[in-house]
Amino acid sequence: MAVETRRYTPSDAPQLAAFLRRNGYGPASQGRDLDTGALERVLRERCVTDLFLGVSNGAICGTLAFGMASGRRTCGPLERFAGLYVVDAQHRNTLLPGRLFRDAFTEVIERGGLRSLRIEANPANHRAFPLYLRAGFRALPDARPDEDGYIELVSHLPAVAEDVFAANSMLSDARRVSALSLKAMKLGRVTDPSAGVFLRDGRWVLRYPIDTGTLAIEAFVDYATGTLLSCRQLSGPPIILPEPRPLKPLAPPSTLDRRRGRPRRPGPRRGRRHAATDRLTGSRAVERALAGHAR
Repeated sequence: MAVETRRYTPSDAPQLAAFLRRNGYGPASQGRDLDTGALERVLRERCVTDLFLGVSNGAICGTLAFGMASGRRTCGPLERFAGLYVVDAQHRNTLLPGRLFRDAFTEVIERGGLRSLRIEANPANHRAFPLYLRAGFRALPDARPDEDGYIELVSHLPAVAEDVFAANSMLSDARRVSALSLKAMKLGRVTDPSAGVFLRDGRWVLRYPIDTGTLAIEAFVDYATGTLLSCRQLSGPPIILPEPRPLKPLAPPSTLDRRRGRPRRPGPRRGRRHAATDRLTGSRAVERALAGHAR
């Protein structure tokens, strides 16, 4: 059956509401009706800026939205949460889920103006979760699912694309189209959500290998902010590599006694919270206190 992806238009509202009701999304999952008015409220609450549809023979069979809120979290003006990712049961084992995600992701990156994409994902979703990882979404090594079983993943690939395009404004439209998109990620079948994330100089850094077939670069970005730290070209016609963006320096660890303005002595210390309570800090402080040697 013929399947296409396209943008949502207001005339799609009745059919989209029926599609979400059929799949038990949002209010429908709690037995409440989801009419066009309720749908508009959901889109407004999520601050949806882009909504893509998968359509088969004129019928909506999949959705994916990008907005500034996820329903539980919000993001900055240069970021978007991907959500409302719903696919009809009969299409979940077809090419539609991947195509819908790829086409929407690529269009958002090519349009520019964004630095990061975020998504709340359930690691137990064996269909969608690997797709997010192949698209370059990552989590920190110590990320744990929240009370609903979700972890937040982030992709800073839009920031890399934005900086590379800004440094190479002479590139033709043909070279820009899909130059840095989901199809350019050479990550293989990644199963670890923190693959490519490592600690350097006290910061979590994310490595992006990008290969379009005619151009290969390796980019390193600050995980927390999406700031481009460095970039190098591995192959292809020479391009101008974007300059690293400045980062705020990390606050150094405090080594001074703030009350006396002098370095603290290493080892256990004893402080007084109030008249009858001692507070012990430092290496083996409790053991020494019990032995009667705390100073």
